[in-house]
Amino acid sequence: MSSTQDALAPFLMVPRVLWLALMTTNIMAFTVVALLVPPAAPFDPTLFYVFLVTSIGSGVAHVVIPARLGAQHMQNIKLDTTEQADPNGSVIFRDAAPMVRVFADPAKAARTAVAAFQTPFILAMALAESIGLYGTVLAAMGCPIEQAVAFPLVAALLMARLFPTQKRVLGPVEAHFGARLQA
Repeated sequence: MSSTQDALAPFLMVPRVLWLALMTTNIMAFTVVALLVPPAAPFDPTLFYVFLVTSIGSGVAHVVIPARLGAQHMQNIKLDTTEQADPNGSVIFRDAAPMVRVFADPAKAARTAVAAFQTPFILAMALAESIGLYGTVLAAMGCPIEQAVAFPLVAALLMARLFPTQKRVLGPVEAHFGARLQA
């Protein structure tokens, strides 16, 4: 294992637990409500379309708002970079060693990357979960399960693509500065 994985491991634990908790409760809440809660009144089919439009809005916000928030946060980050010999580069006789841009303080860069990742991640997860909750509300109101189940399934797909990885956390900061995190 490289030292960057070791440095990020404690920072990735909380987002991964949050990801798993939201993913699981999204599915469990729908299942419990759909199976155990009888509807109080006949279902009005227009409510399905209202929640569908609301879910589309949440889906668009799930993509747009965190991306803009992350880009805005990136503009305010100040990190020092330096160049050093590429440890993976090959040197041929009389050639200079290839250089690579790295962060001058890897620990600070890792902390900064995690800080820049957290808010957009939590917001994106919350917006995706809201879509699943709309389906749970529809099921509680008596919407046919075949229609209502689409909402938590779409939410689960949106959340699945957000799984916190080292690349997802470090990628935006490395791309913004054109440098990579090295020990």
